[in-house]
Amino acid sequence: MRLVAAPARNALALAAALACTGAPRPSSAGDARASEPSSVQANPLAERLFQDGRALVEAGDHAGACSKFEASLKLDPRAVGTLLNIAMCKEATGKLATAWGLYREVAQRSRGTRPDRVEVAERKERELGARMSSLVVSVPKDHPRDMTLRVDGLALDEGAWSSALPVDPGDHVVEAAATGHATATVTVQVTGERQRVPVTVPALARAAPPPKPKATEAPPPESGGGSRTLGIVLAGAGVVTLGVGAVLGVDVLARAGQPKDLCPEPCSRGSQAAEDSQARYDALGTQATVANVLLPVGGVLTLAGAYLWLASAPSTPAAKARAGAHLVVGPSGAGLAGAF
Repeated sequence: MRLVAAPARNALALAAALACTGAPRPSSAGDARASEPSSVQANPLAERLFQDGRALVEAGDHAGACSKFEASLKLDPRAVGTLLNIAMCKEATGKLATAWGLYREVAQRSRGTRPDRVEVAERKERELGARMSSLVVSVPKDHPRDMTLRVDGLALDEGAWSSALPVDPGDHVVEAAATGHATATVTVQVTGERQRVPVTVPALARAAPPPKPKATEAPPPESGGGSRTLGIVLAGAGVVTLGVGAVLGVDVLARAGQPKDLCPEPCSRGSQAAEDSQARYDALGTQATVANVLLPVGGVLTLAGAYLWLASAPSTPAAKARAGAHLVVGPSGAGLAGAF
């Protein structure tokens, strides 16, 4: 069957049919993407999202449908039928510039495989091209040579500065920046179709020079207060750690006989008493391991804190010359040595 061009009022419905059918006929049944080289059958989530999007379209929720189609396209980027559905959703929500670009892509990707889609996409491209709005950016003639322009955060090549830039309705921000100049920002609003909104970028003002550095001042004499405070904190943490480790260790020693009490001899392996005894033994073993770790850590923290506190105690050069402390670690333990 040969595809017959639909009237203009039915163009969107025809595009929907082509997006959802695989044969080159509006009345064909089935999924269009099944006739394309696509991974959709291998990706059930993409297909589920696509079907959810179609259901939202039928319910009139085009914004929600767009989200579903876009999520499906991320999972199956080769599905041109999904791309066509996104273009229709964007058109239905008034984002004509975005829809126009998507229809162009659908036409390009369908050439040689789907002439019916090419025909519909190119017709929609022409229709939206006459309806969509645009920005026309004007820059000062004496602008800095390294000036850059951004429209809604997107860098704009210098060759496009004087061209009409297709945009969707809404607020749009144009930023101009250059080295040594203050950034200029212009915000404009597009409220409907067929608008040609001029944007004039003002001359960039010179940026204020950086303040001159102040004369270097002699640093204040070191007081050692920060080191002494840190020493006190470390020593306090060490003492607490030692205390916790000691309490845990003493508790392990005090309860060392509990596993045997839970299952006195003869203890039958596999019995509930044996399992309770083993669980208590394991718990005491874990507690003993923690105590064995906390005790040396607490000792090191205490020694380090004492070292910092003593080393930062002198307040005069003479006292500093006479005093000194250093941490000594040897095979038999650790300690402080020096003159104070």
